[in-house]
Amino acid sequence: MREQRGGHYAAHIILESLDEGSFIDHQQADSSGLQCEKMIVDAVGRLLTSGAEIVALCANGIHRYASAIKAAHNIEIIDIAKETAAFIRQTGITDVGLIGVKATMEGSFYEAALKANGISLLVPEQAEREKVHEKILAELVLNRFEKSTRDYFIDVITHLYLKGGKGVILGCTEIPLLLPMQKINNIPVFSTTLIHCQAIVKHALMN
Repeated sequence: MREQRGGHYAAHIILESLDEGSFIDHQQADSSGLQCEKMIVDAVGRLLTSGAEIVALCANGIHRYASAIKAAHNIEIIDIAKETAAFIRQTGITDVGLIGVKATMEGSFYEAALKANGISLLVPEQAEREKVHEKILAELVLNRFEKSTRDYFIDVITHLYLKGGKGVILGCTEIPLLLPMQKINNIPVFSTTLIHCQAIVKHALMN
């Protein structure tokens, strides 16, 4: 925001920080996902009650609740998948890989956003999806960034490239902390964290 406005200007942020442990407990207790959905939808309601003019979900996986949020509050969120897809379209890439937690890799929200932009999606094989998911939950979200995990993620990205993905989406906001580069072995990688932040600022300045 300061880059855009200069001086001492910064974003006025209303933050609703949720307990990830409770979210994971809800996931394990309710296979329908409705408890988790309610947790996110209610949090957005509190943001709107507090005066938020635009809303962004600062995690990839919970964007699977975007339609439920719109139904409950009649508001469009700054969608990380849609913004990432629009960004990639500008690069000319038409086949892209995706890594993240299982709900992101196996969900439909990225595939739909990419398809709307003329981009085909590739995801890792099931065993790779399982291990990437486990590493994110057991290490990255706990602020652990191991060299062996970095090497494994690079291998997965390379496999996606060999399958036809001309670039790879880092579809978890912690992954760019593990892989803070724009290319890996000359393969373009897209930080959804950075793309989302830039989109949030753009939309905020339009309001």
